[in-house]
Amino acid sequence: MGDLYEQFLSRTDLTIDKWHHYFPVYEAYLERFRGKAPRLLEIGVQNGGSARLFADWLGEGTRVTGLDVDANCTKHAIPGRIDIEIGDQSNREVLASLQQRRGPWDIVIDDGGHTNLQIINSFEVLFPQLPDGAVYIIEDTHAHWMHSVYRDHPKGLSVVHLVAELFTMLHGWTGSMERHNHWRTAPEARTGATPAPYLTRHVGAVHLYDSMIVVEKTKRDEPFSELRLAGQSRSSTYRNK
Repeated sequence: MGDLYEQFLSRTDLTIDKWHHYFPVYEAYLERFRGKAPRLLEIGVQNGGSARLFADWLGEGTRVTGLDVDANCTKHAIPGRIDIEIGDQSNREVLASLQQRRGPWDIVIDDGGHTNLQIINSFEVLFPQLPDGAVYIIEDTHAHWMHSVYRDHPKGLSVVHLVAELFTMLHGWTGSMERHNHWRTAPEARTGATPAPYLTRHVGAVHLYDSMIVVEKTKRDEPFSELRLAGQSRSSTYRNK
């Protein structure tokens, strides 16, 4: 493991509760933000140690917003570095207000109450407002199987449904045989774009780990499937941005 894990092990001034196998995931997807003064939202402040660890590791200029239901968490605020907001992540109005006042964020880490309603509401409200290149991490998804208290969504939706929806949306363009000839046409020769849901156009990748979901936000262009025959050459302006 890398430097973030070493800091987690060596620092004695912070109180942090983390699974050790989370650290390779953090390091894999958040390393690129180091030294670039990113903005991070951490849902679930608890003892405040995690917010400080990320702020220090990501480097100077990093601004962390912490959201928690416990008013005592305000004591973990550090002016100019860590802002603490009190509110329930299952409340869409709370999330929208927070986004308007403190966002946008480059990184979201949902380590909050872990209920299905909280996770789904938070993702649906926050993800569309993130900039391209942002990373959205949902933690402790094992809670879904631990106790019925976490299965609280009024429509019966769960983190499993969220993953299935994201997987489906990744195929929002390509999952249609009726459009096969369209995808075979070079992008510069096409007439009009194919409508696609927001998540199809902006979810670049979904990564699943033990107890973690990582969603990378990337602006996607329509795909291009090209049959290249031996001896044939052509050039296209196609680029998947």
